[in-house]
Amino acid sequence: MQFTAQEILDYVRSGGSSTGYLDFSGAEIDTVEPLIQYLADKDGQYRWLLARILGEIGPSVSCVSDALVRCTLSDMAPLRQHAALALGRIGGASVTVVSRLRDLLADQEKAVVVAAASSLLLLVPSSREAVTVLEEVLRQEPVELRYWAAAGLVDAAHLDQAILEAALGALEDPDDAIASYAAARISDTVPAESVAPHLVELLRSGNQKLQSGALRLVRNYGRALGFQGSGVVEAIVGAGLLDGDAREPEVTVTAMRAVRELMPGETTLLEAVMRLSCAGDSWVATVAGDVLEEIGALPLE
Repeated sequence: MQFTAQEILDYVRSGGSSTGYLDFSGAEIDTVEPLIQYLADKDGQYRWLLARILGEIGPSVSCVSDALVRCTLSDMAPLRQHAALALGRIGGASVTVVSRLRDLLADQEKAVVVAAASSLLLLVPSSREAVTVLEEVLRQEPVELRYWAAAGLVDAAHLDQAILEAALGALEDPDDAIASYAAARISDTVPAESVAPHLVELLRSGNQKLQSGALRLVRNYGRALGFQGSGVVEAIVGAGLLDGDAREPEVTVTAMRAVRELMPGETTLLEAVMRLSCAGDSWVATVAGDVLEEIGALPLE
């Protein structure tokens, strides 16, 4: 649909009641200058509505980004909220825009925080700066923000190696729900061959959380990873992840379950799990025996 700037302003000044609901999605307008002027008018009662409309119009009005950034400095929460959301919808992810959205993640109003986080997620595919911000958020509180950051990164991880590397950081989240979600989404959307080199690094990292996350991915991908020549098996064994004496039991158990499907074709893994099955009356030995039984191998006596 096509609108003049004056038609939009008339609609805004009426609070949206002059003609009933209008859908501005993808609309074309003749000029944006009067709209920018209205956004700058501190007496403009319905600036929040104009910000929302500009977000609905989308990328064709990206030239209003600076005006919307200024609106996010307002003491009116609805205006900050709708301006923040519009910035993500119109794109044009300049350093200034991303920096301001990052600042809004600390806003006192939850609706503003949600809007800023949502916009950063929208900007991830095209903005390295947005990816960097979400990487930072993965190490912050509250947990809701970390979940949004993880969701945005892992959902775009298939688009770019840099985004994938950032998304893998979610595997070490202290909240197991976030780490599990990250592993599941990455293995669902990113080809195994793109992930394999990163798995080797994670498995050798010495970081128990990252190693456990990498093992989750190994389990999810199974033989699709193409282990011969990938270095994944060597990394698992070399890092001592199947050494029951050197690792926490949880890590050893996770490793055994992760490599279950690989063992029939990997003698090194099979022998390691067989040794663990002889670890006496322990949880590790019990799981090792179960894994061997599942693949039809006999534990060592």
